[in-house]
Amino acid sequence: MYYDLRGNDDPIVQQLKLLQNQLQTFTSYHTGLPILLQRLQATQVELKDIADELDVINNHINYNPEKIEQLNERLSLGYKLLKKHGVQTTNDLLAIKEKLEEKLQAVLNIDIQIQEKEVLQEKLFVEAKQLAAKISDGRKKQVKPLEDKVNKLLTQVGMPNAKLKVEVRPDSILNTNGSDTIEFLFDANKSGQFQPLRKVASGGELSRLMLCIKSLIAQSIDLPTLIFDEIDTGISGEAARQVGIIMKDLAAKRQLIVLPISHR
Repeated sequence: MYYDLRGNDDPIVQQLKLLQNQLQTFTSYHTGLPILLQRLQATQVELKDIADELDVINNHINYNPEKIEQLNERLSLGYKLLKKHGVQTTNDLLAIKEKLEEKLQAVLNIDIQIQEKEVLQEKLFVEAKQLAAKISDGRKKQVKPLEDKVNKLLTQVGMPNAKLKVEVRPDSILNTNGSDTIEFLFDANKSGQFQPLRKVASGGELSRLMLCIKSLIAQSIDLPTLIFDEIDTGISGEAARQVGIIMKDLAAKRQLIVLPISHR
């Protein structure tokens, strides 16, 4: 602006001076011209003062090309970031920056978080082992009563020589069911040699055994539907009648689905 007012070859201040000189020659022709001349002179003086003050300000400004280049580079980077993140304002970019800083801080503090999780995991593991031990004690207390009741029912359903034995062994691995390994052992003929039930019981024996167990479980747990497959295999007479009695009692409060023996 200083250049336009006083610094170029034909500055505005000098043009106003020429206009004053031209108007000076015509002031005698009209009474209003002297007043305009005064106004023009005042304007020329005011613009000269403005130009001088601008010159003083310019002398106090340190023009640094390197700084200007840095600012231009930052502006260019800012425009690129706006386009990259699909936002419109600098405030939007600052909000994204804060979120990224939070994520970075979370990563930098990952060791602390891992330690906290390890402490929590150890605490929960101790509590889980305590619960597992409590469950295990409860199971062991129920083993003998369960064996006695099941074996009594086995005699009732025509298997007087069959015996069920339940083994509860501690397991080093903690799982959703506690820390025990439970094995159902079976002896069909009073041999004294108990073997895993899944290996030695026949289909009919397994069906009647499950009838005995389910009838006991149904006294404590609401089982809406019970399914029995060929439960009358190999039985007749009093044993069959006892099976029928048990099933009738079960059917009084829940649905029973009984699959008959196939004669195909």
